[in-house]
Amino acid sequence: MDRDLLGVNVVRPARWQNAPSRTSDGVDGAASDSAGRSEPRVDDIALLLRRLELATTKLRDDTAEMKAKLSGLPNIWQLSGLVIAMIGLAFMLLRYGLPTL
Repeated sequence: MDRDLLGVNVVRPARWQNAPSRTSDGVDGAASDSAGRSEPRVDDIALLLRRLELATTKLRDDTAEMKAKLSGLPNIWQLSGLVIAMIGLAFMLLRYGLPTL
């Protein structure tokens, strides 16, 4: 039976039927051609890394600035104490009334 008639070869297109040609040193032709074009890619990667380094530096500075601003805010224990003091003050005012001057 023919395999193509059964639909077995649907996943594998015709361009995958034959292996790519190889040169005498064992490296296929596409890889040896792209080796000459890899130098501009390396330069592009170096440029991209420089841009990422600048962005990372800016993020680090912004994070340090946010930490400095947040360090001035009260923590949860201080806020809890403030809430308890406010509740106590409200209780004292309701229980004993406003002080007279």
